[in-house]
Amino acid sequence: MTTLFEKRGNRYHPVRDTAACDGLGLGSHVVTVMKTEDGCTLTSYRGPIIPAFASVLAAIPFAREAMLSAMVAANRIERPTNRTMTAKQKRAWAAYKVVMAEDAEVPMCFEGVSMHDVVDAGIKALEAQMGVVK
Repeated sequence: MTTLFEKRGNRYHPVRDTAACDGLGLGSHVVTVMKTEDGCTLTSYRGPIIPAFASVLAAIPFAREAMLSAMVAANRIERPTNRTMTAKQKRAWAAYKVVMAEDAEVPMCFEGVSMHDVVDAGIKALEAQMGVVK
């Protein structure tokens, strides 16, 4: 756990962790700190909230990461499978894989919305039903 310090004069003194919450307004709040798959630290703050929704709001950042990971895995690009490829298309696909190297299987959004947009729309709909305003 991180120790917070407060400056008093020319010195820093350790303070209780509850001092970090002094800036929060009245009401109930949810703070979530987690590591993503790529090793980044994600901090999510929600508040003020209705206490009955606290467990759902705390689960949302984890659900968002899980949904994005599942969608990326399900949408890996291997090769067009909806029709037989012509010789020219096969050469183009082979050239694409050479140019893109290890990124060749990462899904892209050529038109329309991205997977992140879809997940965020679902999360916003969930939050709207719970009355959470952002």
